[in-house]
Amino acid sequence: MILIARLTAWSTVTDLYLDTGGLFALLVPKDPRHAAAAAHIQSVAERRRRLLVTDYVLDEAATLLKVRGLGHVTPALFSATMDNPVCEMAWTGPERFRRARQLFESHHDHGYSFTDCVSFTVMREAGVDTALASDRHFVEAGFRALLV
Repeated sequence: MILIARLTAWSTVTDLYLDTGGLFALLVPKDPRHAAAAAHIQSVAERRRRLLVTDYVLDEAATLLKVRGLGHVTPALFSATMDNPVCEMAWTGPERFRRARQLFESHHDHGYSFTDCVSFTVMREAGVDTALASDRHFVEAGFRALLV
């Protein structure tokens, strides 16, 4: 299983947003996108850049792992993100929730989930334009999705 490297003296520059599909691919070797996800994480590690994830994505990823019979992988998910100084956790909070809600309601004609809208809000706030994501909605919203 590939886990996000734990190193010190990392850059303060955040390079990559972690979405549910990307985390799943990274943590599940049988996923068809596993090799690509691992290569992207390795590239970030080699450049000593940081990663970004939200509480909503972790909720979604943990639930996805569990419903697919991979609940035993959730400790690795939480360890690789929440317990890792290389990965910044963006908590939703009331103001960010309000902005995500506005985005969600103003794009009712798109298939964006509310979690997508939280992700887009956080990415824009952080100035991150690339996601380890397999979701075409990131591309629709103007971001680069590495696993599409």
